[in-house]
Amino acid sequence: MSWQFNLLYSIKNAINENLFEIFKKRNIPVNLHPYARELIQSSLTRVGLPPFTLPVFEDKALMENTMTTLKVIENEEEYQTALNRISELMDSEPGSDKFDELKVLAIQVESYENRFYPVQQ
Repeated sequence: MSWQFNLLYSIKNAINENLFEIFKKRNIPVNLHPYARELIQSSLTRVGLPPFTLPVFEDKALMENTMTTLKVIENEEEYQTALNRISELMDSEPGSDKFDELKVLAIQVESYENRFYPVQQ
C-alpha cells in the first residue's frame, strides 16, 4: 500500500523560504500524523487484517515551539523580546531546535525592521 497526502495551508502574509522550511519541519508531522494514523488503522480493518494503531504523536520539544516561534512581531516590546532571545541563542548548534528558533527570530526581526526601520538607499 502507498498513500499520498496533500496538505493545504493559507496565510495572511507572505513568508520567505527559510521560515517556510521551518514551518514545514514543525507543522507537517503534527498535522499529518492523525490522518495517517486513521488511514492505516481503517485500511487494515477493511481488508480483514488485525487493526494496528500508530501511537499518538508526542514530540514535546516540537510541540512547545510550533506556534510560539511562528509569530509576526507586531510591536516594540515583542521586537525587544525577540532581540533578547536572539542574544541567548547565538551559540546554538546548527541543526538543533534552538538554532531553528534563532533562524525564525532573525527572519521575524528582519521583517519587523524592514517595516518600521527601513534603510534609506
